[in-house]
Amino acid sequence: MKTCISLYSYQKLVKAGKLTHFEAIDKTKEFGMDGVELQINTELVPEGKKASEYIKELHAYAKSIGLEVPILTINSNIYR
Repeated sequence: MKTCISLYSYQKLVKAGKLTHFEAIDKTKEFGMDGVELQINTELVPEGKKASEYIKELHAYAKSIGLEVPILTINSNIYR
C-alpha cells in the first residue's frame, strides 16, 4: 500500500495565504508520503493562470521531488 495526502488537507492554509500549493506538496514529501492528490479548488488558482496549466505545473513539481500523483480532483457541484 502507498500513502498519499490530498492538497484539500491544506486548503485552509492556502486560502489564508500561509502556504502555497507548492509548499503543501513539499510538506507532503516531508511527511514521508508516496504521493499527493492534486485536489484543486479553482478559486485558489493564481490570478492570470488557467486551472489546466496550473495543475500541470503542480504535477510536474510533485514528480520532480519524487511524489506520485495518483489522482486529480477539481472542485465541482453537480447539483447546481
